[in-house]
Amino acid sequence: MSKSQNISIIYRSDSEDVYHFCQKITSTLEARSHKVTKFKQSDSKVASEAFKNNNPDMIIVVGGDGTYLSAVRTLNGLDTPILGVNFGSLGYLTETRKEDAEIRLEQYFSGKLEKRPRSLLQVQGVDRAGAVLFQKEVLNDIVLERGARPQLVSLEVKCNDKIVSTIKADGLIVSTPTGSTAYNLAAGGPILHPEASVFTVTPIAPHSLTSRPLVFPDSAVLSLEVLTTQNRAQITLDGRTHSTLNEGITLKVSKSPKTHFVLRDPNRNYFDILKEKLNFGERSGC
Repeated sequence: MSKSQNISIIYRSDSEDVYHFCQKITSTLEARSHKVTKFKQSDSKVASEAFKNNNPDMIIVVGGDGTYLSAVRTLNGLDTPILGVNFGSLGYLTETRKEDAEIRLEQYFSGKLEKRPRSLLQVQGVDRAGAVLFQKEVLNDIVLERGARPQLVSLEVKCNDKIVSTIKADGLIVSTPTGSTAYNLAAGGPILHPEASVFTVTPIAPHSLTSRPLVFPDSAVLSLEVLTTQNRAQITLDGRTHSTLNEGITLKVSKSPKTHFVLRDPNRNYFDILKEKLNFGERSGC
């Protein structure tokens, strides 16, 4: 039997099925002498403080991909690995089926699960004087969009301080490899292997046939600016509205020095997940 571990469960709190599942998993773990602490997804501040004082060995996320992203925010850069159990719809990040959860836990305690790295993006809001107004990490994507405004947004994109393009569109998505199968894919961006050392910039409904998705090395630093005083863009980080990008503020995007880790069954490769979740490679009916 493996040594006692400190395990946290973060779960979606709007489902009786999720609650009962968490109770069952907790009983199983405690019977093996592991310490278990449960947090609702809405208790992120409480969980974040707890993790600062006592970093868990593993986190089990029970819910959908939104619950998983919330758990990553709660970790705030800690490298604690996450096992995601799917109680959502697609379950791309929470890839473990609830029927397989106890099998995955057995694999984890016997050292048979892989701890795989996932890159994060660091995003900073910087004013004209160079002061950093905010700094956040994202696992999936940074989205700039017009929101409820009827006008398109005009954005200037720079890479390492060199102008790449001016884009007029409904918005723009900067995506990590992990997030490439989310909004980026829906907007026509490429699918990236989750361990690729790149990130993408994908326009949302651009007002030009020549505005195409771009792939950058993750050693690059992107700068994003709105072009006029009448222009502004809503900033959304991993699906959560953050603030507004106004004229005079530059959004700096680069690879974060922090790394997220996911626990995966080594017998399931990335393309198995694409086939299962997105029907990748299957022929459509003729």
